[in-house]
Amino acid sequence: MKLFLMLLGFTLGFSQNKNIATNIPNHYKELQYPVFSYTPPHPNDYKNVLSNGATVFLFPDSSLPVIELKIIFLEKNQSNTPLDVTGLSILSPMYRRGGTLSLTPSQVEDSLEYISAQLGGGLGNYQSSMSLNTMSKDFYQQLNLLREIFIQPRFDSTQLEILKSQIQENLKHKWDRPSAIGSDFYSHMMYENHSSNWISTPSNVNKIDKNFLINLAKGRFAPHDVVIGVSGSFDNKEMLKALNHFFDNWPKPKISRQIFKDPVVRSSPGIHVIDHPASQAQIQLGQPFLQRPHKDYYPASLASYILGAGGFTSRLVAKIRTEEGLVYGIRSFTASNYSYSATCGVKFQTKAVTATRAIYYTLAEIERLIAEGPTDDELARAKQGMIASLPRMFDTPSNTVDSFVYSAVRKRDPDHFIQYPKALAKITKNDIKRIMQKYFSPKKMTITVVGPKDKLLLQDSKTGKNLSDLGVITWHKLSEMESLGPQN
Repeated sequence: MKLFLMLLGFTLGFSQNKNIATNIPNHYKELQYPVFSYTPPHPNDYKNVLSNGATVFLFPDSSLPVIELKIIFLEKNQSNTPLDVTGLSILSPMYRRGGTLSLTPSQVEDSLEYISAQLGGGLGNYQSSMSLNTMSKDFYQQLNLLREIFIQPRFDSTQLEILKSQIQENLKHKWDRPSAIGSDFYSHMMYENHSSNWISTPSNVNKIDKNFLINLAKGRFAPHDVVIGVSGSFDNKEMLKALNHFFDNWPKPKISRQIFKDPVVRSSPGIHVIDHPASQAQIQLGQPFLQRPHKDYYPASLASYILGAGGFTSRLVAKIRTEEGLVYGIRSFTASNYSYSATCGVKFQTKAVTATRAIYYTLAEIERLIAEGPTDDELARAKQGMIASLPRMFDTPSNTVDSFVYSAVRKRDPDHFIQYPKALAKITKNDIKRIMQKYFSPKKMTITVVGPKDKLLLQDSKTGKNLSDLGVITWHKLSEMESLGPQN
């Protein structure tokens, strides 16, 4: 009887597996998926307005007894002198590290550590922020601490000296990594003498004292243009009441500052090289791009997805990594910037002796996409990939609120996320060709290379090309980036 049941089970299992096997396609390309459909939450369903006009997005969620708060102040904090640049880079961490008028730094640390709360914030070029993540039962008490840290900072002198010594040590090693040189060099070539490119020096760090920070901090966190997001376990009415109270008697800016001009991206076609002893060459190809909102942004993003931003499905990864084995990773990019014109291009690193080959093949793939455009499959796959990434922006209460907050900061239409898939769907193959010609033209590329001169100038053994065959070479020194400052 036992043997009979075993044979019966085997027979039924075989029969079922056989039926299942008949439904398995012969090739992965024959797999069929249900049509992807996703409707994101609408920000207006979560939007509130405080008595001071601040926009607040509230997303109550009782699954965990935690509350996460983010406050964005829309204000320019750009600086007019290299000393101010250094001061602002020190000011941001000193809010959190320097204590308050009523609490020493150690008392602040102890109070946060005891309840496992996270509190932060700082100043950026175009916006400032405050953030708090804590247990729901501790939130309203910690909200008062958040206000005190940023509105009544102590800027403890001992903590300041510790931070300055850490910065001094970091400055000694700022360009130990070739990748750091490559990143700064690209920014220098694209934006040149702008305050965002000014580099702190040891002498400027030494000049920063408590009084300098106090004067530099005046008028920051202006309350006139604020966006707030809160997610977690809370009552809406109670939260709105607390946030209104948070801004009661908020200090108003009493000083006006000269605002440094926005950075202007420049075009320097050709190959720009820093001779640096390393086995790997750091390479970036870039062009002036656009400032959002702009009608070309979505077509450009799709073009970049097909070219090199779409992972292993993209052309550059297939050619430069998979077929040629020249890189571990390569990606194209279309930077998203709502404050000033950004850049777009391609970034990778490879052995110094294969730098010429990698650049040559990269330019060839760009030219091929310009000439031929994408295939139907490539365009459909790119659209599907970009649309399918939308739900990740709303997969948690925190991510949902962040999406709403930064969309409001960028002054987007409330229907932005609903219109996004529709805008992608309208893009054609000819749009991709036009965009590639406009923003990825090899003749307009500024190509930055950091690597050893002797290896970079070797003739490539496979293509027979020299680096000079790909563009006019201009040699640069690291000191160029250290000497930037206001023009007289």
